[in-house]
Amino acid sequence: MAFAIQGLRGACPKGAADVEHVLARLDGVVAARVNYATERATVVYDPTRVTLSKLVNAIRHGSYDTPVERLTLHSDDLWYATSAPAVEHVLERAEGVAHVLTDLAARRVTVEILPEYRARGIPARTLARFGLRAIETGRSGAQNVFWLRSAILLMIELLAVWSAGAHAGLLPAARADHSPLVLVALSFVTLFVAALPFYRFAYAAARHGEFDATVIAALLASVLALGSLTIGLLSPHAWMTDIGFLIAATFTSGWFSARALTLWVFPRWRGMRRKVNLVSAAPAQLGIVKE
Repeated sequence: MAFAIQGLRGACPKGAADVEHVLARLDGVVAARVNYATERATVVYDPTRVTLSKLVNAIRHGSYDTPVERLTLHSDDLWYATSAPAVEHVLERAEGVAHVLTDLAARRVTVEILPEYRARGIPARTLARFGLRAIETGRSGAQNVFWLRSAILLMIELLAVWSAGAHAGLLPAARADHSPLVLVALSFVTLFVAALPFYRFAYAAARHGEFDATVIAALLASVLALGSLTIGLLSPHAWMTDIGFLIAATFTSGWFSARALTLWVFPRWRGMRRKVNLVSAAPAQLGIVKE
């Protein structure tokens, strides 16, 4: 890969050799060549061991810079993405991408990309392979859809708890159609419809080698949900079917609840506290000014 380096001509030719040395020392760089006259670097590297972001950071630490262009991508699907680091790791491995900053709450990804690669649409295509659809601006109704999915999953969780309690004899006897297999099968279908983005993006992250807490939870929930159906067919014990699905539903609804708290409730609460602190501090500040 070849890219420009700013500031070389303002230094002596030894600066080019210094940059070559810094780049060549990075793990994963096979060869590095810096041309002092053209202010360009040519680097051969293994993208599985080192990213362009690390190359650019190494150059910037040496008092030089690499010109990049900033590109902002929006995606409503980011609310269901596993985590900001997972999205950033996938994008930083894309060709020409120097730096990535992901804001899940704003459903926005800011990408620093080499100018010659911007027109190729690489970041948008990379997001598409990750399962995220890039759009020009976020849709206003995306938040309502997220809350609707969360409410449905919470009802499924309550249904699973009630079913398990009824079969264990802890709650009043269920109706005749309260078969564990029927309830689990219906809940299984609803779970993988309402929570489809959760599983879809978790599987996409796993395909890209990202295994964070969300991916692990999705994989465990899938195994337990499928296992609960199998047990319901083979075992006469209803509680065994309920427990498997109850844990799967807890993983899924718990993730949606945690995401809602971290992206919407906690930021608003911190903002309200900040406003209260500013109001309470205002009289003291006015008193000092008056003196």
